[in-house]
Amino acid sequence: MKPQPPKIGSLQSLFEEHRALQAECQQWRDWWTELSEMGAPHFGEMGDRLATFREHLASHFRHEETDGPLADRETPEVRALWQDHVELLSNLDLLIDRLHACGPEVGCWGDARRDFESFLDRLCQHDEAENRLMSAAGE
Repeated sequence: MKPQPPKIGSLQSLFEEHRALQAECQQWRDWWTELSEMGAPHFGEMGDRLATFREHLASHFRHEETDGPLADRETPEVRALWQDHVELLSNLDLLIDRLHACGPEVGCWGDARRDFESFLDRLCQHDEAENRLMSAAGE
């Protein structure tokens, strides 16, 4: 019998996706810092870029939920992770909408940046929790 190729959602491939996502989060932090240092916020551009990031993130979440090593597990911990996916995407949607509506008023850019930093922190915490569960599932 021929060995089967690894499933798309294999543990290793999801760990690699998480590493790539962490690197992408750092690139976002760096890019936002550069924009802030230039002094002229680009609300619409940031909203558009975040909309693209949102689609990438939604695809990643779908991959985890349907093909990942936790996809067939019905535990409270896994259900909480899938609920996090919904909440993270919803929070990102609100931020994108706010950036598209932002204008030159004082605080809009700073508030959006602070909220985005909080979003990235929460996303990192979520990925760490997923990694722990996937590692335990792979043992």
